[in-house]
Amino acid sequence: MYGDVNWPSLVDVTHYRVLWVLDLGDDDDVMSELSGTVHRTRDEAQREIRVDQAWSQYLNRKPAAEFVIWPCDPVFLARCGECGDYPDDQYRAFRDWDHIADYTRNFPGWLATSERTVFCPRHLPAHGW
Repeated sequence: MYGDVNWPSLVDVTHYRVLWVLDLGDDDDVMSELSGTVHRTRDEAQREIRVDQAWSQYLNRKPAAEFVIWPCDPVFLARCGECGDYPDDQYRAFRDWDHIADYTRNFPGWLATSERTVFCPRHLPAHGW
């Protein structure tokens, strides 16, 4: 519908997120995301764990749970399909398209389409609405 896309939003490269696991006993575990951040590398995910552990130590509190680095594939990037720019000049990966749509609403002129393409204000397609 919009022609060729130079920079697709869908990236089929494994990224990682950090989950914390709370053991409730009797084989009942609760898993939840630590921050919701999707990391490009396992090292970045490991860094998030170390930061959380350092804060726990600084605040003199016991860490809430055990951490697991979980693969996340595919991911979506909030980058313009025409020029590859990001709304806030930072690489951010998201697990699903709804998160991209919510995120781009914070940036005037940016559009995340139902065809899973993002456009910056300079490359916004002509529309009839």
